[in-house]
Amino acid sequence: MSKVMKERGIDYFEQSYHDFKNVHYDVKQQESNLFLVTVSGSAIAGFSGTDFETTVEANGDFFLIKDNSSGEFCFPNQLKINALNSADNN
Repeated sequence: MSKVMKERGIDYFEQSYHDFKNVHYDVKQQESNLFLVTVSGSAIAGFSGTDFETTVEANGDFFLIKDNSSGEFCFPNQLKINALNSADNN
């Protein structure tokens, strides 16, 4: 995709922007280093110097894992809560 964008004169890493100020989260449950978080609101993404801008609505529950060595949070296997629950039932 970056090749197609460059052919159209867009440098993703130089021109992309994201605005998350209207995205909110609430920790619903915590168990050790596993957190259940509800994310809601809207994020804006676009490319400066172009007329491309889009708003993405967020509303869902996610598991996050806290890495004890770095203190950072990440998604386990990039899955939403519903996908994790489905995998547990198989």
